[in-house]
Amino acid sequence: MIRLDVGRCWFGPAAATLLDGADDAAVCVEEVIAAAASHAGAARVTEVIKEDERSRVVRVERGGKSWVVKQYHMCRLKTWAYHVLRRTPAWREWAGGSALAACGVRVNLPMALVHRAGGQWLVFEYVAGLSLHEWVRDAGPAMRGDDAARRRRVAAAIGRQIGGMSGAGKVNRDHKAGNLIIDAVCEQGGEPMVIDPVGVKGRRGDRGVYQMLAVLDRSVRRAGETTARERVACVKAMLAADGSIARARGTARARLREVMRQVDRRRDARPLSYEDGAGSNKNS
Repeated sequence: MIRLDVGRCWFGPAAATLLDGADDAAVCVEEVIAAAASHAGAARVTEVIKEDERSRVVRVERGGKSWVVKQYHMCRLKTWAYHVLRRTPAWREWAGGSALAACGVRVNLPMALVHRAGGQWLVFEYVAGLSLHEWVRDAGPAMRGDDAARRRRVAAAIGRQIGGMSGAGKVNRDHKAGNLIIDAVCEQGGEPMVIDPVGVKGRRGDRGVYQMLAVLDRSVRRAGETTARERVACVKAMLAADGSIARARGTARARLREVMRQVDRRRDARPLSYEDGAGSNKNS
């Protein structure tokens, strides 16, 4: 931890890799935080990605590079109390991202966390791409030609990622379409980029995996048309990556049926809501 003009600051492992050797991480953080707070200085805000009572997320340009600055609003006393316990949303996102990265999951790790009275800030590298919510909406018809094959490839990549996560003993309670970024790496066969991993926790049995899939399925359906083949591609890839899920069912076909049944039951337990989509929360 170091002290900056903008407050106390913690740097993550990403700080060393995201900046050129000639650039100073502390200077970069001070300038992008100052720009996010006042729209002035060496850096400038180019987009307000999200703003509500809980947080404000902006895109900041500095020296030809784009950053995302996420500010959590909290009262001074509550911020300090939760900060000491490392239980603020910013600290949970920091911890969740670190846990996923340790499992080999693609996650947008924060370069820095800044704490001062009244709130906390996270600074990330900007990732060019669409949220899965936006991608499903814009990717084309789900049932025809190249678009259908493309969507199934992405569905399988998402399934592999979930299987890798669960196989490493982690689940994400907020694994919704708005928190997965489909970027160039994913389009070329890689996994999506996970953002906003505040809901990461340890896996206990299969229930957490089923619930994670139900949250994802519910949010994707809100985004637009989906098909059974896409869902099957996702679940098959997940089961191939993690052989422990529904293992008691024995055969691959029986395991697939059991997962689909459990996900359908949980997905239909409550109606769709806006929070299930969160389609415009790119990089937040």
